[in-house]
Amino acid sequence: SNAGNCFKRDTIQVTVIGTAPVANFTVNNVCAGATTLFTDQSTPPLSETITQWAWDFGDTQSATIANPTHTYADTGTYTVRLVVKTLAGCEAAINKQAKVYPEPDADFSQVTSTCDNSATQFSGTALTFGYPIAQWKWDFSDPSSGVNNVSNAQNPVHQFSTATNYAVKLIVINNNSCTDTIIKNVVPPLPQVYPQPLLPADKYSAAGSDVSFS
Repeated sequence: SNAGNCFKRDTIQVTVIGTAPVANFTVNNVCAGATTLFTDQSTPPLSETITQWAWDFGDTQSATIANPTHTYADTGTYTVRLVVKTLAGCEAAINKQAKVYPEPDADFSQVTSTCDNSATQFSGTALTFGYPIAQWKWDFSDPSSGVNNVSNAQNPVHQFSTATNYAVKLIVINNNSCTDTIIKNVVPPLPQVYPQPLLPADKYSAAGSDVSFS
């Protein structure tokens, strides 16, 4: 209406072409370098079918299939958007987060005594990037040591069977199940060979005879 209280009616026709679907999907959080799986779980209205999917992975990459996979170039949290559309042309959208966790960075050192039959002390370390280490898994590559060939301690001690080259492996696993593996060659010390004492020539005796010392 206007200032003079004059008004005019008009009508338009609205055609409802259908009912919008309910958009939904699942996503698995992964470790760096792994492939993220997206699974559409959208629900179409009764007697309708979802025919189009438009994914935005939050890193300028996209896809148009129902259940895509994607590998992110870096760690972080990404906002993923899915738009689904039915055969009738009705659409719905939903946003969810996909997380890519960093892997730990494993390392270890060892201290071996120079004495015969001495055990080797190992010290496990790792860069965690904010996600604590949940498991330490050692393999000393020494099957002759039996059950002692493996350890779940952070800083284990191992008695090697012989003085040879061992490829010692450490696997660290953080609280997101992301892993890192390091292998180093470890050589225990050779057994010491001690010289036999020499006796003066005039004290030598035949084998089995008594030897006198002065």
